[in-house]
Amino acid sequence: TKFFLRVVDAQVSFTKDDSSTVTGLVLHQNGANQPGQKVR
Repeated sequence: TKFFLRVVDAQVSFTKDDSSTVTGLVLHQNGANQPGQKVR
């Protein structure tokens, strides 16, 4: 799943495991990919 932000030039995509449970996200901005882990 991807979300496109309108205020800034960035995208957010969610990472999932084999059972389709969301495990984190990745912020795609200015050619960089910043991962984030799910806390709960």
